Amino acid sequence: MSLAVGNRIGNYRIVRQLRDERLGPGAQLAVFLLLHEHTRREAELRAPTPPQPAELLAPPLARFFQVARGLALVRDPGLIEVLDVDQLPSGQPYVISERPPSGELLSARIARFGHLPEVQAIFVATQDRK
Repeated sequence: MSLAVGNRIGNYRIVRQLRDERLGPGAQLAVFLLLHEHTRREAELRAPTPPQPAELLAPPLARFFQVARGLALVRDPGLIEVLDVDQLPSGQPYVISERPPSGELLSARIARFGHLPEVQAIFVATQDRK
């Protein structure tokens, strides 16, 4: 199984690729729009690209799951919720999260919540703005 439009990941179907996100030097995530087959709720899937051979993934994979578990434990109205973390049969890891509010400006989010939680501030500060 691969991350291709039309493929299923659990109860989610991949609708389209939304964008690529840069994580740092040489690290990139592909972001896909998902649709839950039963609830019709949209979600996003993030997976490292390009897929790496399993033997190269061990240390980064442990870190990937550690960060995803940490984000799943954080409850804050300014953060998106992590819904699932797993690996494809090929070994490629992925995170499924709720879809963030569409088109919300950072200034509006700060006005709404008064501040950004540290985790989100770090996430926003490290995004590649195009």
